[in-house]
Amino acid sequence: MKSLIVSAVVLASQILFSAAITDRTWIKGHTDKNPLEYKLGEKMNFTLEMKELAGTPREGEYTLKWTRTGDDGLSEEGTVPFTGKNFEYTTSITKPGFVRIQATILDTKGKKAAKLAYFDGSAGAGLDALPIDPEPEDFDAFWQRQYDRLDKVPIKAELIETKGSNEAVRIYAVSVTCAGLRPVTGYMAVPRAIDEGKKFPAKLGLHGYSGDSFKHGVPDPTVDMSGSCISFSINAHGLKLPEFGATEADRKAFYWEARSNGHTYAFDPAQNEDPETAYFNGMLLRVKRALQYLKTLDGWNKRDLIAEGGSQGGMQAIWAGACREGVTIVRSNVPWNCDIKTNSLRSDKTNNLSSWGWYIKWTKGLAYYDVINFAKRLPVSCRLEVPRAGLGDYICPPMGIMKMWNVVRCPKKITWVQGSEHGNNVPCFDGVEFPYEKDSEIRALTPMVPDGAWAQSWWMKRHHEKMKLIEKDPPEVVFLGDSITHLWDATGSKPWKSLFEGKPYSAISLGFSGDRTEQLIWRIVDGKELDGYEAKAIVIMIGTNNTGHMPANAESPEDTFRGVSRIVALVRAKQPKATIILHPIFPRGEKITDSMRIRNDKINRSMKALADGETVIWCDINDSFVDADGNLPSAIFPDLLHPAEEGYVRWAAKIKPYIEWAVSDRTTKAPKQLYSKYMEKADAMAK
Repeated sequence: MKSLIVSAVVLASQILFSAAITDRTWIKGHTDKNPLEYKLGEKMNFTLEMKELAGTPREGEYTLKWTRTGDDGLSEEGTVPFTGKNFEYTTSITKPGFVRIQATILDTKGKKAAKLAYFDGSAGAGLDALPIDPEPEDFDAFWQRQYDRLDKVPIKAELIETKGSNEAVRIYAVSVTCAGLRPVTGYMAVPRAIDEGKKFPAKLGLHGYSGDSFKHGVPDPTVDMSGSCISFSINAHGLKLPEFGATEADRKAFYWEARSNGHTYAFDPAQNEDPETAYFNGMLLRVKRALQYLKTLDGWNKRDLIAEGGSQGGMQAIWAGACREGVTIVRSNVPWNCDIKTNSLRSDKTNNLSSWGWYIKWTKGLAYYDVINFAKRLPVSCRLEVPRAGLGDYICPPMGIMKMWNVVRCPKKITWVQGSEHGNNVPCFDGVEFPYEKDSEIRALTPMVPDGAWAQSWWMKRHHEKMKLIEKDPPEVVFLGDSITHLWDATGSKPWKSLFEGKPYSAISLGFSGDRTEQLIWRIVDGKELDGYEAKAIVIMIGTNNTGHMPANAESPEDTFRGVSRIVALVRAKQPKATIILHPIFPRGEKITDSMRIRNDKINRSMKALADGETVIWCDINDSFVDADGNLPSAIFPDLLHPAEEGYVRWAAKIKPYIEWAVSDRTTKAPKQLYSKYMEKADAMAK
């Protein structure tokens, strides 16, 4: 009997060994061109290549089942005998989106023949034209309210040192106060070299979806233990850690606390209807607070701030980059919840869209958390890296990630991987990687909110306050600019009140300290400061911070001019009935030979061409501020940049005739354009 058993085992092993398909068998798929560069209606030729076969399959031993689905709602499927030869399939798509091809090798029982004996991949067409749903009109106002809630909670941290595997770092369990129901909690690795005065980058590690476990402990793969940075890995839920007295009972209780109406966390549509009750609200505020805490640490180099994670952590990483804390690098692997609304449609089988079937049901409240809407707000000072986007990943569908990629304006790099699902199941990446890299748009042209710490407490608040004033009393005269315009509300308040306040001008100063052309573009395009009313005169003076903040090798005078030109075009489009009164950049620096003054004067020479003398009037009053040699007296410009009250008196006197004409019936000829003799002197020097 024993010999019979042994013989049976040997025979079975020989049959297994002789089978064509082994545990190493997999399917490598590729297309006849880059899968992301097809045109609408163009034929897509998929070839599925069988890898690591142990021999030639016997007739009838296996079959290959395939399906074609897509973002066009069309589907097709079939089964063919598996012979070990390549399988080829041709299709196309006539609307922007992806076609998905799935194929599985089945045994005689209809089961998958081996763990990796399948393919799941895509190809796309018209991807630059993917439609993106409009974001909520109050998106920025909503988040300003949430950030205001957070600002009311002082940053207080508790640290308990715990064991680590690297003597070069100390490991701490950390709890940091936060708005909402729970604090920021996690583990932090701090290089011991900080004791010697060394400074390091700070890195925030963010977690994927935890299901109902919520666990977080040491070792944590998202904590960088190398000693090359301060690394803080936070729990997505603010879970109380064992070092602070948490027990298994606490974790079990949290399981019920996090569930809502029978749904696991973040999936309850009733909870998500209101963006303030959505589960993601606390999660995002904890991300922002964790960044704020990292920036308080003495060992931070005050320069490099990194956020990284995958899936849910990839979503949080993009949140981090866009929440105005100065993140310099975002590493977002397979980011979750790009295009939540379309993903929700995938759950409905009647839509016949490529799907994994695991998506959050859409409610309007979720638009405030969609990664696409945050990706738009990644500042150009940041860099986005997507190490992997799977063309077979329909937990984070390619369409949503591509939409996210399309709206990003900062420097960015993404690597698409053919056949890669959410968990990355491609054994060999050779020939299936498609990296894309792109520099940022020109900074001076890119709408952006300032993300410097100096602007956090007031900039967006000022914007919303000004919007309320506009709604209450629509202005007829608008001054657009930076701190020089901003200070009409302070240093220049007396001449402002005596000349511009109230009727007939109903003037408003929309100047914001620190603004460059890109911030003013944001205020016009995204902030809608010129929407909903008809002004008669719009005064523009912008650009000096482009030169003052950016070294010459980072922004050319030509780029700054392009930013001003875009502003003039936007004002013309938003307020077609208004007369634009365009100032050159005011003088800065004591002497005409000041390097920033020279850059500004070069921009001014280009700007002059934007004026036509009728709809756009050139109003060069720089002579009013300088002496005969072009020097800037400190009595008029005390810091050699901002006017004193006397400077605003001179400005008001010079511009008043232009504003009077603009608010009149304009039956008379427009005032003559002003050209200062100062610019003639600057022109002569330039030659």
